[in-house]
Amino acid sequence: MLNQKANPISKAGIALVLVLIVVYHLSVSAYAELRPGPREGFYEDDGIVYLYEGGVRSAKSGEYKAEGGTFTLDEGKVTAALLNVPKVNQLPKYPTGCEGASAAAVLQFYGLDVTLDEMIDAIPRENIEFRDGKRYGPSIEEKFVGDPRGGYTSNNPGYGAFSPVVAKAMNNVLAKHESSKVALNITGATVADLFRNLRNGNPMVIWATYNMTTPEYKNSWYINETGEYFSYPRGTHVMVLRGYDEKNVYIMDPNGGSYKTFTRTAFESKFELLGNQAVVVR
Repeated sequence: MLNQKANPISKAGIALVLVLIVVYHLSVSAYAELRPGPREGFYEDDGIVYLYEGGVRSAKSGEYKAEGGTFTLDEGKVTAALLNVPKVNQLPKYPTGCEGASAAAVLQFYGLDVTLDEMIDAIPRENIEFRDGKRYGPSIEEKFVGDPRGGYTSNNPGYGAFSPVVAKAMNNVLAKHESSKVALNITGATVADLFRNLRNGNPMVIWATYNMTTPEYKNSWYINETGEYFSYPRGTHVMVLRGYDEKNVYIMDPNGGSYKTFTRTAFESKFELLGNQAVVVR
């Protein structure tokens, strides 16, 4: 007959062995995840994006179709990109809702089931008010000014929102959809920075003007919190930068939901005029 006192020791020994087995397997799994595998796809080295195939830098040149778009290669080096950004049309429901439409298009590009209405509603807004004969409204860097359902000349006009507002709204929608991606406000980025993001397969919400025309400063108001007098550049337009090459940039314009092409010179001028504002999702 077995000694009853031996049972606790045996059970403890078995438990210890089981723990050691579990720890071993976890360690092996963790090591396997940490081991670098052969490169496959696009990788950036010192600011230059290359195509890798089978762990080796590709020597291919010409057009290369990949998931998300078409890339131009020069011996494996990416020199141009054109991404398959979905077309999202802000019209007719949101005449001044280009921010929400552009943001929705970028999130849809990453596979999120985000509707135009959902994105518009995620952007906080506040109307212009008249007090003592003066126009007062929110900071355009904190809220959408006006109503995106209204045009410039409607009874309740919509003006717009700048990059901090849109980046925050996109992150709220990303969190709602339980996405691991993050919207980054990269305002201050150069055009070269934008092209680098495109080479890495990342489209961006950008601020410029409608058809790259010169804006007019016809609409102004006092900012509620500070009393500062702000003049809105009428004609500001938010779009999605989806590609570039040696001469042109390629845009998804939500005003009609169409693809457009502009010269790099025209785009750079209006992008810089609006303060180099951009939002990228990574």
